Amino acid sequence: MLTPGCAAMKTDTAGGNQDQDGELAEALRFAAAIFDGTPEAVVLVDRRECPQAVAGTTAIETLIGHTLEEAVEGAEGLIGEADLHRVQQAYQSVLEAPGQRASLSFWVTHRDGHLVQLRATAVNRRDDGVLGSILIRFNAVADATASQSSAPGFESDGPPDSQRPGGLAPRVQFAEALSAAVKRKNAKVWNASRFARSTSRDRRYDFTLVLLELDRFKMVVGGFGPQTADAVVVAVGERLAGVLRGCDVFAHLGGGEFGILLDAVGDVPHATRVTDGLLGAFEERFRVGGHALSISPIIGFATSERPYNSSDEVMRDAAAAAGHALSRTGRKRAAYHTAMRLEDKEEMQLIVALHEGLEKRQFDVHYQPIVRVSSSEVVGFEALARWTHPRLGAIPPAKFIPMAEECGAMGDLGRRVLRQACEQAATWNAICPGSSPLSISVNLAGSQLADPKLLKEVEEALTETGLAPEQLKLEITESVVLENLELAAGAVAQLRLYGVMFSLDDFGTGFSSLSYLHMLPYDQLKIDRSFLTGGGLKNRIIISAIVGLAKSLGIEVVAEGVESEAQRDALDAVGCDFAQGYYFAKPMPASEAEQLIVGRVLP
Repeated sequence: MLTPGCAAMKTDTAGGNQDQDGELAEALRFAAAIFDGTPEAVVLVDRRECPQAVAGTTAIETLIGHTLEEAVEGAEGLIGEADLHRVQQAYQSVLEAPGQRASLSFWVTHRDGHLVQLRATAVNRRDDGVLGSILIRFNAVADATASQSSAPGFESDGPPDSQRPGGLAPRVQFAEALSAAVKRKNAKVWNASRFARSTSRDRRYDFTLVLLELDRFKMVVGGFGPQTADAVVVAVGERLAGVLRGCDVFAHLGGGEFGILLDAVGDVPHATRVTDGLLGAFEERFRVGGHALSISPIIGFATSERPYNSSDEVMRDAAAAAGHALSRTGRKRAAYHTAMRLEDKEEMQLIVALHEGLEKRQFDVHYQPIVRVSSSEVVGFEALARWTHPRLGAIPPAKFIPMAEECGAMGDLGRRVLRQACEQAATWNAICPGSSPLSISVNLAGSQLADPKLLKEVEEALTETGLAPEQLKLEITESVVLENLELAAGAVAQLRLYGVMFSLDDFGTGFSSLSYLHMLPYDQLKIDRSFLTGGGLKNRIIISAIVGLAKSLGIEVVAEGVESEAQRDALDAVGCDFAQGYYFAKPMPASEAEQLIVGRVLP
């Protein structure tokens, strides 16, 4: 991701085009304001392919002992040949079009002679009116004292071999072990009574494949950085080594996913008892990098009770079980059963129905009032997508929203909700021109935030409907921010310049809630409903602290999920500004919501 060949490396850019230099200086100041204090090196590459370190961030020199100029000019000597080719390919793919991004890890020789593994993320922001550059972020993943020729082949998906705990196999070795298990199970056995080889499978040998995924692992990466995430992987491997037998094989498959091959375990009851031990290994918090993290696993497994012809088939079924476990509450574990294939088929049919529903305009928008806690005055509405299928009836948002994200339909759905909500809010504000304007809140998904067309879509929606920018509040969940901090920072900054307001949704559910408030310019935060439904003195203290912090930063607070008068009174007592929930009103069609507009105060 370093770009060798640029002659003008100095930040004073003497002798260059003054307009370009001025634009770059402005971009550097803007980027520095966003990334100041982050534990990473940030580099902008302008249209002349000249890398410039962003002021206020950790320097490249801190990571690898070389200055940025030395790293660019000597890239071929610092990066191994195989890695250099990957880096160049990734960088070329980013250059192709605005919005293109790439992320990978590679090994660099430190000035002291040892190896450092860097993780680089590059995104093409050349269509950005402020940055206008390629933005590259570097983190140190790991150090290794081995020579370049012995650099681990574990690539960018976890710690190198030298950091793996005992027993944690490389992925290739794990794949070979699984393939061997399938072949052994399918081997013909000697039938002593007939003095011939039987065509039946070997019933004397059994195995179970377990896929274990760390829940919300991406939030660990986003909240604490790749180095801490890799330390978590190592710590998990050590825990697994403590509960598995020597005959079992387990490996880190990438990200937060582990594969475990249980030897001589071939039925669901036996596999369930073993996975009880795996779940128990996660009850104690993981202490890594000065943090005490609660990590919970998602487990899916497939046993050799079913006939398998290849390791791919076993992986497919175990992955299907893990997918079903993800949707469970409590202990997230599932064994594969044949009905899952039918459920997968039904899911595919529903995805087809979703695309057809968008084409046939089966989706509508409902509106839930947001009220002032002290007076029950309606100050705005949250726009919520609803889908009524002509044959299947009402499809819950909790089902079709994640599906729309996964199948790439969220952009289309989000645009329609945004446009319809802006149009409706403009109509309502025209009804009551003498009152303070109503705001409309619209949720943004992660895929929308990453879409370079987002700014244009918002501008068009506001211009064509006549809604003032400050009357639109775009809601982003904490999980989206933590997984896409750089994208969130850029998108929020652009839209804030245009005048749009921003709300941080589900506040309090992420790993580093407070640390992000000063980094992104939010106008409002929404306290997650779990703090209200949980009750208790501890939650009341947390709510009071959040309200106090927000007010000191000039941020409005909205409490979600208010369901009783006692909850409303408790919010009023701590000075919470606004609230929404079934106690005030459920989401409703526009025609019903309009009846609240004239009175503006809920009964």
